[in-house]
Amino acid sequence: MIQTAILRQIWPQAWTLGLTRNVAIWADKHRRLTKHSSQYAGRWKTSRFPYQKGVMDAFSSLKIRLIVLSWATQTGKTELQLNCMGYAIDEQPGPILCVYPSEKIVKKVSTTRIQPMINGAVPLRDKKHPSPDRFKLEEMHFLDCILYLASAQVPGDLASMPIQYLFADEVGKFPVYSGKEGDPVKLAMERQKAFPFTSKTVLVSSPTTPDGPISRFFNSCQERLQYFIPCPHCQTMQIIDFDQIKWDTGDLDSSDPNAWREAKRTAQYFCPSCGAAISDQEKVAALQHGEWLREDGTPPDPEAESIGFKLSSLYSPLISWGAVAAEFLQAKQDPATLMVFLNGWLCQEWEDAAIEKKDPHVLLQSNATEYPARTVPKDSWVLTAGIDCQAAGFYFVVRAWFRERTSVLVDYGFLPSFKDVEELVFNRAYPIHQDPLDRRMGIWRACLDTGGTRIDDGPSMTEGAYNFLRSMPKGRIFGIKGASWKTGVRVTYKNFDRYPNGKPIPGGLTVFLLDTNAFKEALHYRLSIEPEKPGAFLFHAETGEDYIEGLLSEYKRRDTKTGKETWVQIRGRENHYLDSEIYAMAAVDTQMMGGLDLLKGPMAILQSDQIETQKQQPPPQKRKIWLPQPGGNRGTEEKRRWLG
Repeated sequence: MIQTAILRQIWPQAWTLGLTRNVAIWADKHRRLTKHSSQYAGRWKTSRFPYQKGVMDAFSSLKIRLIVLSWATQTGKTELQLNCMGYAIDEQPGPILCVYPSEKIVKKVSTTRIQPMINGAVPLRDKKHPSPDRFKLEEMHFLDCILYLASAQVPGDLASMPIQYLFADEVGKFPVYSGKEGDPVKLAMERQKAFPFTSKTVLVSSPTTPDGPISRFFNSCQERLQYFIPCPHCQTMQIIDFDQIKWDTGDLDSSDPNAWREAKRTAQYFCPSCGAAISDQEKVAALQHGEWLREDGTPPDPEAESIGFKLSSLYSPLISWGAVAAEFLQAKQDPATLMVFLNGWLCQEWEDAAIEKKDPHVLLQSNATEYPARTVPKDSWVLTAGIDCQAAGFYFVVRAWFRERTSVLVDYGFLPSFKDVEELVFNRAYPIHQDPLDRRMGIWRACLDTGGTRIDDGPSMTEGAYNFLRSMPKGRIFGIKGASWKTGVRVTYKNFDRYPNGKPIPGGLTVFLLDTNAFKEALHYRLSIEPEKPGAFLFHAETGEDYIEGLLSEYKRRDTKTGKETWVQIRGRENHYLDSEIYAMAAVDTQMMGGLDLLKGPMAILQSDQIETQKQQPPPQKRKIWLPQPGGNRGTEEKRRWLG
């Protein structure tokens, strides 16, 4: 048992007057949780989450130098780091560096987690430097040590000043390179050379892919452990496995929300050894008797200097078997959310299997529908547009989405000017297929590439796209850009205050950054879904070879020497329609301001006479007309559909 092995190392020091020499004991004695960070406001109790003790014991060890937590979300990773950080400041003082994915997260964690932890623990509060100038958001001075906070995106913050302790949180979201300096984790670890015998490194993240940073560091550890608990019926020690959760949805389709609710109500966990059901309450009790062991059930080597801990959300006392089952049924409808479930709930890596070339003719034949071009399938919820910016114009696609995320191509083509883009997004409305009322549907969201191509020596299309977006009504069309590294987040955003030429942008502009590799993976996943299944990626009846060859212009190839996978463009094929489809897909992604999950019903549908009236009148500059949504909330900005 890891706790016993480590305590043997630290026991001789455990009786020093006034000191605990153990992180868990220190935390139980001094940590205070606030209502803003935990539902358990008040004194910290390690016994609430027993699996956390093994990690804190590892940090207490004099031998262990590297600790890697490949843990699911919401399992207490941040609190564990805070406990180790507080213990180091109080009882083993030395310079500390905490690295986070971005400057924004640095400031948020500093104000909402680290400083409340320091102010809530009496020994830490008493050690604060009395001068306010020496205790800031990103640099906190104590009587005998300094705590630095830095962003993984700023190489200068990682390359100076010696440190003894390194804490790196959410390393799966770190850039591959920090500026031109290389791996930000390795760059930060270089600063520990001044403490060759006493340095400690704690790396924490949910896994991403097998090549992701947390997986690489975890696999490099001498010991890789999982938490075993005893079955309350047969006492067999076992890892909690998602495959042992069973539920019943009757005859309901897995895409039906009623099936999710039924799964949540009926889900149970069954011991793989004796077959007995283990209730949620029995799981909580069994956690108290758990042990960190190797995957084969044997104890770790007490002389190991690096230890990796792997833990899924299934162990959390706050999450029921039913909640896991319901979350899985929802996530499986969409590859992007399925990846989040595997990474963030089950602590499993997302396998980016190589995607082979597909035959355009075979795919077109299998996934074409009977819907005519420029016609919206009945029961569609929304239309989204993806617009790829080129030097001489714009390629575009319009796609209809159903509630279960099946989608059908409605329109595609080329637009010569920004005026045509505006016409498509704000004025064009497509007829509903075989609708007796002759109703039509317009674009709900459009994503415009802010690419930097230019003609001759004129202004770049990026500058033109920025100006166009700033002149358009908000909430319908959004500027997007492919992220320059694999972030682990499909959609994020950045505020730009300058044009590419350096001139300031009055008021700034928000541009959404897309992990294009993740979206390409998701698109090919959808193409593999059978046409009649939820989530399928379908085409209208008049789809041509130019579109289908553009959609299949890239494939993923694995390098036989390095094992790494890269997207390769097929010679002779343009990828404009592939990019456009990625942008149209991003518009419904849950990380794009809620995406399709934001809506409680289909978007507003216009009568044909309303369209004609609207076209005859000049668009108002200030007055806006609100089209209410079925089941919507008038006070929610995102549930408004603006005309004009």
